[in-house]
Amino acid sequence: NPLEGRYILVIDIQEIWTKQKLEPAVAESLIQNINTIISSADSGKVIYIESVAANLSLNFNGISVGFPEGLQLDDRLLIVNSNKIIKNKPNSFSSEQLRAFIKTHQASEFIIIGLLAEHCVLKTLLGGLKLGYKMSIIPEAIAGESEESKTKALNAAKEKGAKVILLNSI
Repeated sequence: NPLEGRYILVIDIQEIWTKQKLEPAVAESLIQNINTIISSADSGKVIYIESVAANLSLNFNGISVGFPEGLQLDDRLLIVNSNKIIKNKPNSFSSEQLRAFIKTHQASEFIIIGLLAEHCVLKTLLGGLKLGYKMSIIPEAIAGESEESKTKALNAAKEKGAKVILLNSI
């Protein structure tokens, strides 16, 4: 089993992306593939990464902070534990919460799936490689802005040392 011993980072499968930005068929296929991986993995080794963003507004009435709609995890996503990590930068490894989780669990091998290939997925892959972790991707469980840009991003990750696991091998 190619998932054995590895932690699965499920990046940004939040409604702001899956229900508002991706094409519905692309989102549905992506979530099905991600759920297949989650159901095949050790449930304690699945980590849900959620991006948080705040909007700061300054006007004559003062300063206000708001959060965009849709930051919750997609309700179609299989949730198998409470390993939810918040990040506010594209590289998930920049999260203090994730670093503490990794230290506690002595994790060193990760599989990255989620959104978007050109941004958070690639930044997290490169960040993990830089920290000396063994990093893998499952292309069928990653979406990009376009197939061309996704392929380019995943090729860049492979060139830096990320390994590829195909969905049909799980």
